[in-house]
Amino acid sequence: MTKAGNTLIAGLKTIRTIAVCAISVMLMLASCRKDHLYSMEPRVTLTPAVSINTETVITTRAQEVSVSGTPTTTHYHDSVANNTIILVYAVPTDPNPVKEDSVYGTFRFRSNKWRSSVTPTDGKNYNLYAITPNNFPGASNQTFNWGGSPFNANNVKFTFSGLDVITSSDPMVNIAAAGKHTMYDIYDGSIEKQVKTEGNPPELEPLAPPTLTKGSYSIGKVVKPAEGDPNDFYRVWMAMDHFYAKATLSFRIDAAYDAIRDIRIKDVKMVVDKDERTLTGEHTYSYTEGLQLAGNADFGSALGNQDLVVDLLRGESSTALLDDEADYITLTTNYKEFGWFCFLPITYTGNADSPLRAKYPAAKLKVTYDVLCPDNINGGMRVIRENETVENKFPLNLFKRDDDPEVVPEPGHHFKVKVTVKPTYLYQLSDDDAKLELSIE
Repeated sequence: MTKAGNTLIAGLKTIRTIAVCAISVMLMLASCRKDHLYSMEPRVTLTPAVSINTETVITTRAQEVSVSGTPTTTHYHDSVANNTIILVYAVPTDPNPVKEDSVYGTFRFRSNKWRSSVTPTDGKNYNLYAITPNNFPGASNQTFNWGGSPFNANNVKFTFSGLDVITSSDPMVNIAAAGKHTMYDIYDGSIEKQVKTEGNPPELEPLAPPTLTKGSYSIGKVVKPAEGDPNDFYRVWMAMDHFYAKATLSFRIDAAYDAIRDIRIKDVKMVVDKDERTLTGEHTYSYTEGLQLAGNADFGSALGNQDLVVDLLRGESSTALLDDEADYITLTTNYKEFGWFCFLPITYTGNADSPLRAKYPAAKLKVTYDVLCPDNINGGMRVIRENETVENKFPLNLFKRDDDPEVVPEPGHHFKVKVTVKPTYLYQLSDDDAKLELSIE
């Protein structure tokens, strides 16, 4: 365990990053604040330690936190992106819960420190449920069900309309939670310890991070820390799982073509047609059963009737580094990462024979580029094709890799897609040049 204020470091695992080999081509809303300020009961601010399901190979050594009830290949780590905001619901589990004891707020990770606005009632038993970002991608009319009265954990769920096929966010939900009253022991090197016996002063013992169990969300009976004591916490641990699959795209230029031409990439977008962009219907995400699609779910259009677009060059999920003082990227023979997008795993649509699975849409990769050749008269490079576009299908239902059979995307899979730009016919070159093609390797 690191010092309080840092996240819990969880165990390492190797979920192999899936390298793609196929021919084709190429948080967050402002947080909600709790609205039950009228309650006069003493409140407890929860201090989070959040671990996220590993999606790529992690080589750094770390302390391990286990999550029982998950596959042995699943481990969690504390690599949380700065400015992450997690919407959190603290749900009282008393047989007859009081409305004012049901609270929601946010955990925010900024400047390498968690901040919390989640303040349940002192002395009450709670379960803790979370989602990031605030809404499922493309969802409307999203509503949280608190579990009813009397409380029933099987009834804790989100209901919502629609679910986008692709997104520039990385949606996650928690699959487990636990909690303990902890303190910094100022007489023992300010080491964080857990409270063994409440009292004045409380009896402390070495902190043993809890083993989280998938499907268990109880954080116990929350205890209000001593007033004004910065060394006193009620700490909660959460394990977050990815809700979508992910693909990261990198580009390079063919070596032979690079010797005679420059390629400037000016725009890269992943697109799903407006008539297939959304999984329509009234869906449910249950914290005990997972995603449950509407019986009449289908792929269709959404409000606004526009194509669904993720901008990989300038959008929220872009990792591209533009040329100095330019609005484009000049390709080299080395791969340059452009950005990532997340997409709805086809496994949500049923088994291999499901009619809905057969309708799963293909995305399109749209690239705008310039072609330049050496200017033998004035020196430098001159543009011979400007603002050209190339578009190819980009299947999201099945990926191939060099060493293994085809892979059906599942939640948490991360595909590394490498794209090589080359002319359709290398030797058919003139001032007009042949069209380019994009090969996924």
